[in-house]
Amino acid sequence: MPIVWDKIFTASYMSKRLRAILLLCVLGILCSACSVTRRLSQGEYLLQKVRIEDDNSVPKSERITPMELEQYVRQTPNKHFLGTNFYVWAYNLANPEKDNWWNNLKRKVGEEPVLLDPMLTQRSAQNLKTYMDSRGYYSSTVNYEVDTTRRSNRAYVTYRTHQGEPYRIKSMAYDFRDKQLAPVIESDTAQSLIKVGNIFDITALDRERERIAAYLNDRGYYNFSINNIEYRVDTLGGDRKVGIRMIVKRNITGYDERGQAIEENNRVYRIAEINVLSDYDPSVDREERDRVMQDTLYYKGLNIISRDGKPNVRPEVMHAAIPMSPNTTYSASEVNRTYNEIMSLGYFKSARIVFEEIPREENEKLIVHYAGDGREAYTPRQFDDIEEGYLRCHILASPTLKQGFNVELEGSTTSSFYGVSATVGYQNRNLFRGVETLNTSVTFGHEYMKAPHTSRRRANEVGLTAGLSFPRFIAPFNISTRNVNMPRTKVELSFNYQDRPYYRRDLTRATWTYSWRSLNGRYNYQLRPIDLNWIHVGYIDQNFFSSLENEYLRQSYLTQALSACRHHIPIIIMVRTSAATLRLCMPTSSHRVMC
Repeated sequence: MPIVWDKIFTASYMSKRLRAILLLCVLGILCSACSVTRRLSQGEYLLQKVRIEDDNSVPKSERITPMELEQYVRQTPNKHFLGTNFYVWAYNLANPEKDNWWNNLKRKVGEEPVLLDPMLTQRSAQNLKTYMDSRGYYSSTVNYEVDTTRRSNRAYVTYRTHQGEPYRIKSMAYDFRDKQLAPVIESDTAQSLIKVGNIFDITALDRERERIAAYLNDRGYYNFSINNIEYRVDTLGGDRKVGIRMIVKRNITGYDERGQAIEENNRVYRIAEINVLSDYDPSVDREERDRVMQDTLYYKGLNIISRDGKPNVRPEVMHAAIPMSPNTTYSASEVNRTYNEIMSLGYFKSARIVFEEIPREENEKLIVHYAGDGREAYTPRQFDDIEEGYLRCHILASPTLKQGFNVELEGSTTSSFYGVSATVGYQNRNLFRGVETLNTSVTFGHEYMKAPHTSRRRANEVGLTAGLSFPRFIAPFNISTRNVNMPRTKVELSFNYQDRPYYRRDLTRATWTYSWRSLNGRYNYQLRPIDLNWIHVGYIDQNFFSSLENEYLRQSYLTQALSACRHHIPIIIMVRTSAATLRLCMPTSSHRVMC
């Protein structure tokens, strides 16, 4: 009977609290639903709602949606809470004549009311028209309507768009001022975003410039940018047809004494040397850094620069994290990958990759006959020989604190017990100078029962966890990491002792996990060849055990050794994408798999 009364008391108490919370929410909504426009002057309106109606006469594949257009509206209404102007109501609670912490808190929680501005409404309509023009709909129109009759001192704005007939691309031509780039760009025209028959979309022209610049940046053209490409558009042919001419310009290297630009053909750049500073301090100027960082260790193409010849991170670890190498053509994608690999080590708080062009002699001229690694060389002509330059790469990595401690305290209470727990953790991010991360934590917990149903009133818990993570694959055989990002091996041991009125047990777990990411960064993989669990139950109350109906829960109170699979080691692979998580458990036998 005491158990029943305790359950009834707990349910009644929780029911009262729930009703009180619901009552407060209802009162808050009703108060916020009260007039939030009482402080408005004659002719002022609270902007209650803005709606954009798209053109339903346009096919869905070519229709400009309200979601695309709403970012060009200059005025948007206040946030709503459960359909009410709660934030405006909270803001209006503050006394405008007082500037103290209480009124400032109301202003911070609330939101200043957005009042209808007819001029901004008109500008918003013009912005929508301008955007539709940029998408090729030059005969588009935008009308808007302001309704102030629905509710007192509130305005509802509706924008109605009409796209009209679009302009379409009639022809696409190239004008290579830099003749050497002609075969490189022409070989990639199948991937072009500008095609004859498409709608003349200015945003597509900009994206095509960015695509070509990225394409060339990955093939050695370090100085090439979107500014090297411009368009000439001809609309004089009529009938809503557009002719486009893309101009690929030469690189401007400076200006002469008369202020005229000095141009030369774009070069293919090769990385001559890579200098790595794994102990970079941005607060120290360059002269002081060059004076202190004088020791250089050469390791497989990398110049590891340190203070005393003993870098804080072992050279082989930095080499594994840097996919770039000397005497290869510059690639912007490889630079980005290098940055991501260095930051994924978990030891550096920031990293910079800086390039500087190595000056050449006055009469020195190096020629290559193709651009990019792996590309088939085209037949060289007189103007096809591409001049080559050299770059010096500096990788400046600033380490974070090597060691760290953390302490967490937590208290809890219910109708039946008081509880307190404390966790003390220690972390070392570079244990053996190989960016190995050691994480340890100790947890202590204690609970005191208010109305126990046994003679014991206290419960205790102690937990120990130790994990060591390596930024590489550790195995008895060699594992290639050429086609993976962020390879990592993690070994973890944990022990948890629980002493409660109904049972006393300890839980031990040991895991060995491999993890990595695909080169495109979309998928995360996890391979766990070892996952062992040991449950030892020293004491259990038989009445408590008999009350457990869930079979899986009953198993956790029996002394036993468990693995993810009973007789064979399983393989667990997790593939994560931005949209969902897929977990696949692959056993090596027909026995039950616990995932």
